[in-house]
Amino acid sequence: MGNDNIRCFGDTPIYIDYHYNEWGRPVHVARKLFEMLILEGAQAGLAWITEKPLTVLTITNAKLFLEIAERYGSFDRFISWSNGSVN
Repeated sequence: MGNDNIRCFGDTPIYIDYHYNEWGRPVHVARKLFEMLILEGAQAGLAWITEKPLTVLTITNAKLFLEIAERYGSFDRFISWSNGSVN
C-alpha cells in the first residue's frame, strides 16, 4: 500500500477508501472507464446544478465513447494507443 502517512486526501473514511482502492489503479473495463470520464469531467468545474446540460453532455460523451471503442477495438485500447503503450 505504500506509506500509510501520505494520502491524496485527509482522514475522512470515504477519501481513504478512494485513495487505497481507486486512485492511481489501472482500469481496463469499458463501463468503469466511461464512469471515470464523466466523473472527471464533472469534477473539472461543472456544477451539478447544470443538470440538463450535463445530461446532454453525458449522452454526447457516451456516443463518442462508443465510436472510439468501435474504431480502436475498445476505449481501453484507444487510451493505451494515445499513451504510446499499445499491447
